[in-house]
Amino acid sequence: MIKYSDKYYYDTPEKPIYEQVADIIRKDILEGNIPVGKQLLPESKLAQNFNVSLVTIQRTLKSLSQENLLERSRKKGTFVSQEALRLLNHKTIGLIMPTLGAELTLSQSPVNYHIFDGIQKFCYEHSWNIQIMHNKFHSFSWEQFAQSHIAGVIVVLPNRSTYELIAELKKRKIPFVCVNLHSDEVNKDVNFVNVDCYGAAIDAVKYFYGQGKKKIAVADTWEMRDDIHQFHIVEGYRQAVKTLGIKESIITHDKDMELPFDLLPDFFKSNLLKIKKHDAILLTDPHLEIPLLSVLHDNNIKIPEDISIASIFNWKKTENEIDSYHSNFQDIGYQSICLLDEIFNDKDKKLRQRKIKPQLITRLSV
Repeated sequence: MIKYSDKYYYDTPEKPIYEQVADIIRKDILEGNIPVGKQLLPESKLAQNFNVSLVTIQRTLKSLSQENLLERSRKKGTFVSQEALRLLNHKTIGLIMPTLGAELTLSQSPVNYHIFDGIQKFCYEHSWNIQIMHNKFHSFSWEQFAQSHIAGVIVVLPNRSTYELIAELKKRKIPFVCVNLHSDEVNKDVNFVNVDCYGAAIDAVKYFYGQGKKKIAVADTWEMRDDIHQFHIVEGYRQAVKTLGIKESIITHDKDMELPFDLLPDFFKSNLLKIKKHDAILLTDPHLEIPLLSVLHDNNIKIPEDISIASIFNWKKTENEIDSYHSNFQDIGYQSICLLDEIFNDKDKKLRQRKIKPQLITRLSV
């Protein structure tokens, strides 16, 4: 083993020698040259290698332990702490993506794709690594997590299958950020970056109202649970029509489940008379756009002359014949890992929650 005294010279009189030795060890830890969990040499051996006194090396180790880089035990010795993971220059970030399927492609998983792209952009800029810890086909393993030396976690589009895992991350005090965690019960004390679906729905209704629309409905085909974005769109719609003093109208089905995509045309056909009574329709999901447009076209209902359509939570940049509330999911992914980086550097561990309103993109001129 090369002696540190052969490589370094303590020739900075304005800084105590123990701090100069600490600078050397700290640099090796933060650059990953001394792995997390690695046991350092005994104090006497370290003092010999650094060519300093035992008292000096003890002050060095005490200083680094106060920075949470080292853990010291009289019986076991001195180790690089798990807490050092969040301070490493080259971090490994764990990704939990429960809705991700076999592929991460734009066509297969558009929202996941863009969020991951934003996270990957930050990691590339900062020389961080990414490891997917959980998806539809890969169960989470705490053993694998420990072996991977994960500094922090991004939970992308969490659902009920990951709520226990989120609770365990909190219990173990592992830094993490959720992306689009919509459950009011779960997200009240969790760091997150969310699309503000509630606020976007209010803006959409006000936008219609400003165009002179007074008969505004919301169309939804999902089971109403507070952990999905559609629920918050409907709640935002309800608040907006109440504030504006106009009649509430929700076009939905009576089944306690989400309607499959192939049944959506029949759903809109069966509700055509109700649709015709309105001059504006707010959609809770972009999957409803094509079936609704098809039914309207088949019945010679012109858009937006006869009825105006707006869609929220869209990942596309433009839409024909409808007003689209577009969310930049690449930016949301990027912001989520920026938030995680803030948490790494926050000694007070303050709660961080950001809600981002989608951007309105008006329909293309035909």
